[in-house]
Amino acid sequence: LPLSESVKCEYCQAVINSGEHDWVLAEITQPEEWSVRGQEAEVEGLAELRQRDPSVSRQELEDRASVIFWKWVEARGTGKLEKLARFLVNPPSSIEDPAAREGLLLTAAKLKQVTVGSSDVLGVRVNAAEGRDQVLVEIRWSAGIDGREPEGMVHLLLLARSAQATSKRGLSSLDCPVCKGNLAGSDAVKCSYCGESLPGGKHEWALLRVQVGEAPEAEEDDQE
Repeated sequence: LPLSESVKCEYCQAVINSGEHDWVLAEITQPEEWSVRGQEAEVEGLAELRQRDPSVSRQELEDRASVIFWKWVEARGTGKLEKLARFLVNPPSSIEDPAAREGLLLTAAKLKQVTVGSSDVLGVRVNAAEGRDQVLVEIRWSAGIDGREPEGMVHLLLLARSAQATSKRGLSSLDCPVCKGNLAGSDAVKCSYCGESLPGGKHEWALLRVQVGEAPEAEEDDQE
């Protein structure tokens, strides 16, 4: 099988590395961020969402948030939204748009040594607003910004998806959610087969808002 973003069987076109057929790596958590309590804790609202969408999983949500986070980092580093547009509920006109800075914290910056410590779902709200379900995910990461030494940070990503949408089996997002045709890339905004536009939040989880979370140092102080 060839190495690529999406490994498909040449006969049946099944996505081999989707997690549907065999174990796949969904997340790497830094040792200092991992805890048994956090992994075993029941996520508020997730059971309610599963009643309507049995295929949804915590791992799927955290994997999706990680993908969106890296697209967010790329947009900040390049000053361009092209790679992030598919993953936004309300894409701004540009990274200079006030909505990009205020709601998405898309301030351009030179980032170095970017590392993700963990991605954890904090809560789920079914049919929260405007006919959408919402998921709040905490991303703990570190990076050197504008020449400074790397420092730990926490950001909260609020994801949203149409309350009518359901999850497919597996973790792959490289096929059209309408016709199942191959997408040109993970950031494609239109299917080249059926012509369906892929606005964020209609078929898949997309980013609605970003906010700064509690800094790791502050949390440690609270525990002492």
